Amino acid sequence: MRETRYPSVLASSILYLVVLLLMIVMPLLFSGQIDMENEPILYYIMTFSLEVTIIGLPPLIYLLATKKDVKEVARFNPLTKRQGWLVVGMAVFGYCVIIFINIIWLWLLSFIGTPTAPPSPPVENLWQYLLGVICVGAVPAFVEEFLFRGVILRGYENIGRTAAVVLTGILFALLHMSVVTLPAIILLGIVISYVVQKSNSIWAGFIYHFTNNTIAVTATYIQSKVQGLYAENEIMMQDISKLPKGAILAGIGFWAIIAVLALWAFISCFKSFNKETKGTSVYVEEDGAMVSPIRWSMVDMMPAIVAVIIVGIFIAIEILGMRNGFI
Repeated sequence: MRETRYPSVLASSILYLVVLLLMIVMPLLFSGQIDMENEPILYYIMTFSLEVTIIGLPPLIYLLATKKDVKEVARFNPLTKRQGWLVVGMAVFGYCVIIFINIIWLWLLSFIGTPTAPPSPPVENLWQYLLGVICVGAVPAFVEEFLFRGVILRGYENIGRTAAVVLTGILFALLHMSVVTLPAIILLGIVISYVVQKSNSIWAGFIYHFTNNTIAVTATYIQSKVQGLYAENEIMMQDISKLPKGAILAGIGFWAIIAVLALWAFISCFKSFNKETKGTSVYVEEDGAMVSPIRWSMVDMMPAIVAVIIVGIFIAIEILGMRNGFI
């Protein structure tokens, strides 16, 4: 039965809260020990270790401890080559849309204070770029997909398939604990949750997530090679409100055009993906009967609600810091 084969709503909520608490506590043990700017390789090693330990191990321990089939629960099912390339297309074109959303969001945040992007290690040479692709692109994509789309999405599908996609996407964004990237990552999380559920394969989520992260690493690498452009972007990121109004409108207009074209291409890939994966996401028990969501209550969601409140406090502090200029 689904109650024993797949995670429950309560189990997914507890797992999310545990991972959040680990993400808050564990980095404190290493804070100040590694200089990101001067010791980027050590920083990448630490990032790799923390991602695997904090995000990858808890869901694996849960599945093994409850004797669930890891392959079945986490949807380690194959994708066709065409499906994989369509996912890559959605990720590439979707990234352009996300950039536009980020620009609008940063502009709105600039009326509150000075939005500052989460710190990222330097990517100034080929060796650092390769480390970035592995430690920022591949590893987070795999462990985060295993946690969210492999386990949490499965648990929340007991509430309903659409609700599970939306909830998982929102919780995915909140775990990043940054108001600066919140809307874009919510959209990213919802889209990835959908493609995994629709294809019934976690590899769709991994490919999308990896492509998105690798584009970000590549953009940082290119910016580091074009120092003038990089500096301008840093200034814009720090206080977009100080730019001339004409420059802001021109930038928004430019990216709006790109976003519209990218959205059209994304929708084309999305429609083709839906056709390619038609019929692959239906739940069927061994006796051939359709699987229905099991009974649940709001009590099952309480650990996740507590986690959201904790993240809300961190975001409120970040907003106050933006407003008062101490972040």
